[in-house]
Amino acid sequence: MDNYNFWQDFFDTYQSLSDLMKALWLIVPPAFLLGFAALVMRYRLASRRSADPENRKLTYTVFSDGRAARHYRASSTGTR
Repeated sequence: MDNYNFWQDFFDTYQSLSDLMKALWLIVPPAFLLGFAALVMRYRLASRRSADPENRKLTYTVFSDGRAARHYRASSTGTR
């Protein structure tokens, strides 16, 4: 077990794969990274767009009467 080499075993296994599997080994990791980067960028753009006060819709509004905070659902007209 002292003379076991992981990389030698890995490349030997890779060399014994079919050509289709070798192509997939080369294509899938970059495609995954590009897809992940696209998801992150889409999330960042959407979060910045929602942070803009003109495009934001309130899910609820908090009104305080001095004693406790009350939660009301915001309507489309802005009234309670």
